[in-house]
Amino acid sequence: MSQTVRDAIERLRDLQGTSSGIEEASKNLEGYLACPAGVEAMQLLTLTDDQVVFAIDERDTNCVEHYTLTGLGLVILRYAGTGKVATASRRNATALEIVQGAVKHGHKKPCDIIGWLKGQIEEKALQVNRG
Repeated sequence: MSQTVRDAIERLRDLQGTSSGIEEASKNLEGYLACPAGVEAMQLLTLTDDQVVFAIDERDTNCVEHYTLTGLGLVILRYAGTGKVATASRRNATALEIVQGAVKHGHKKPCDIIGWLKGQIEEKALQVNRG
């Protein structure tokens, strides 16, 4: 069996076990954002006018969705249009939507999302401190 086939089997097994993992990860994300560290993370994003992108869904050549955390909370940013004419829209998202997007389009494991997010926030803080 080739490594490609083994990788595919492992990915499918991971995805089969993710429905309960996704629910747990979304609850963990909600909890993190409500705790002092999560509030500080959103303050950092507000002050730096930055965001953390969990995943990008390139639905087709005319529509892209970004699953993000901004200083205002969890948001799905949608860019649609053709050529030089494009529109952007945003809507608040639930933790469940963000985790589902991160797993499906960002190829993240549910159990890794909080650790990954903390790493992203830490990196942004280091960039600020470096000047």
